[in-house]
Amino acid sequence: MVLRETNTLVETDNANNDENKTFRAFKLTMMMILLNVCLFACPFLLYLYFNTMNAENRHQVLDFVIVVGGILAIMLLCRLGDLSKGRPNFYYI
Repeated sequence: MVLRETNTLVETDNANNDENKTFRAFKLTMMMILLNVCLFACPFLLYLYFNTMNAENRHQVLDFVIVVGGILAIMLLCRLGDLSKGRPNFYYI
């Protein structure tokens, strides 16, 4: 059995570099616009849905959001502890 090395032509990134830059810039711009649309539309849709709930369900959802936000805040503050103090993880709490 004889092994042969094959030579293949591979295009470098320099070919059509201007077209690639233009396409990448267009793609990046479209992704930024889509991200901003989602960041504005999702809270608005959640607000509309939240207003359709009755008072009891709205109160339960608000309690859930507050509890989850508090847990996340405690976890974040524990990670951001001041390491120069004697109690490094509970300085901000």
